[in-house]
Amino acid sequence: MARVEMARDALRAQTCVVTNADAALTAAGFADAGERAAVVEALLGSNEAVQAGDGLMLRSAVCQGGPEPTRHNRFLAAIASDGTCARSTEGLASVMGAYGVNPNEMALLADEMARHDELSVSADRIEVTAEFCDRAKELAATIIPETRAGFVAFMAGNECRVGVRDKDLLVSQAGLDPARTDVVIEALVSEGEVIYYGYEKTLILVWGPCS
Repeated sequence: MARVEMARDALRAQTCVVTNADAALTAAGFADAGERAAVVEALLGSNEAVQAGDGLMLRSAVCQGGPEPTRHNRFLAAIASDGTCARSTEGLASVMGAYGVNPNEMALLADEMARHDELSVSADRIEVTAEFCDRAKELAATIIPETRAGFVAFMAGNECRVGVRDKDLLVSQAGLDPARTDVVIEALVSEGEVIYYGYEKTLILVWGPCS
């Protein structure tokens, strides 16, 4: 069990998605091929992970080590993820995306939290107020940025669909790694949460915020 937890931690350190599970586990100290296969089988058998070709994706509850965090908590964690409680608005959407908050949610949350004195907001800066700063740092220490959450947030902010031809460019612009995102897509396709539609193979998210 300790070795399986080591494998979970190795995956968490890579946004809970790896493009090649065998290589990732080898780099994490699993030198024996039989043990690597057994660890992957244990994660799949307990429904903690989804396999997509050579890649592997931890499910969100396993990635976070508990229930999926609220958007409010993800927002606070993103702001404090660099060790402070303030962020420039430049590039903030990409940071928020990695924490599973899409641009529409970001705007709504910032407005709501500012009204409740959790944030101070200016044209180029967002800062968590002193009363909530320690809480934000605690959340940043426990909430792991996920490629899966980032992809779901990206899709929700893109009318829940994206053309395969434009996918790599658009996910890169959203701050996501295209190779890891491909693992997420195939895992979600296998789960019936993403579908390919039409002649040009448009990807459509049919789960969560898009259901």
